[in-house]
Amino acid sequence: MVTKALKKMEVELGFVHIPAKNRAELMGDMSAPFDTKLNNLPAKVDKYGRLWSDYLKKRYPVNTQVAISKNCEGFQITTFEQKQENPNIETIQQQEIITSKTNVPAASKMVQTIDARKKLNIGFVKTCDCASNHISCITAKEWVKGQVAIKEFPITEDEIKEFYYGGRDIRDKNVHPAVFPIALPAHFIKTLTHKGELVLDPFAGIGTTLIAAQDLGRNAVGFDLKEEYIETSRKRLAQKRIMDDGTKQIVILDDAHNIPEYLEENTVSLCITSPPYANMLAHKRLNKSMRGDLRKNSHYLKVQQYSNNPADLGTMSHEQYSKALEEVYSGILPLMKKRAHCIINVNDVWENNKRIATHVYVLEALQKAGFEFRNTFIWDKRNLVNRVGIFGWPNNFISLGATMEFILDFWKP
Repeated sequence: MVTKALKKMEVELGFVHIPAKNRAELMGDMSAPFDTKLNNLPAKVDKYGRLWSDYLKKRYPVNTQVAISKNCEGFQITTFEQKQENPNIETIQQQEIITSKTNVPAASKMVQTIDARKKLNIGFVKTCDCASNHISCITAKEWVKGQVAIKEFPITEDEIKEFYYGGRDIRDKNVHPAVFPIALPAHFIKTLTHKGELVLDPFAGIGTTLIAAQDLGRNAVGFDLKEEYIETSRKRLAQKRIMDDGTKQIVILDDAHNIPEYLEENTVSLCITSPPYANMLAHKRLNKSMRGDLRKNSHYLKVQQYSNNPADLGTMSHEQYSKALEEVYSGILPLMKKRAHCIINVNDVWENNKRIATHVYVLEALQKAGFEFRNTFIWDKRNLVNRVGIFGWPNNFISLGATMEFILDFWKP
């Protein structure tokens, strides 16, 4: 018998994720995926160890303690009470970078455990002297450049020196398999916010958006499910600051569904992220965009999926992914200021010799959540893709997806 507490995603979608350490006990030698029964009703187990059944969908409240067992018919699930000292309080590890008028040594950075239902004390009001009818601090000349729909990152020579030659951009796939450059969120933070305002990244990864916000004098909050990424973000944020302006950049280990528990309504001036692209990383890496002699690197045939957490968007089919995005952004919408922008960087997926339009799933999800679609930008990545390979030749013509990504721009109507 295996016991666990049901998470929000499990309750909403109708599955229970069997912990990896207990799969041998419950599944034996059976090779997933396979059909089975749960409490004598039809069910199935997928390759990630998730036990799916319509019986489970919204049957139990979130955090219900359940026991999972195996019998000759399939699986059984029962509930039981488990005493807690305070069931209404959930604690998380939060990294908050504290600044003052004097330099703060790295050793004095504070790591706090807080009530997850307590709103964060973080600034969101502009501190610049810009006119009230301006949406950001940029000049008219910068505005025109910002309107160009095809973009390379970094954009300027100064950004190349700062982010690349300075070594602050992380391109190591051992640290994170799909990180965007600091220049990307920096560009949109400069274009769409004022100094002192609040930036949100609901899928923060290793904290690149928060680094950009810190560099530009904006407050920022980022969320991620993976503790390893949270720790990397913490270390990056603890490095020497470009400016000492009193802003805070906070990274939180929690599900993006829970973001409304931390932030007040009408406080976020920009939401920007690069979310997981459904289950794109759940396959062995074949490195087809590289030349043949370069493909068999240290990542060849490895699965670099972010995690096995069932709430991780990177474990989901595109249909589940779209639904989860709709849920997350429905919660984010009330937190946004009127006409505040929401930027999502996303790439389409090539799977089983088919192109899946991930950006269309994102667009539909955000519109269902109540956002209004405004602009499309294309991230021209040719300056980052070197020594590309030839695949599909001579009879299966396939565009080289690694050379571009979509940047979709929405706002709160």
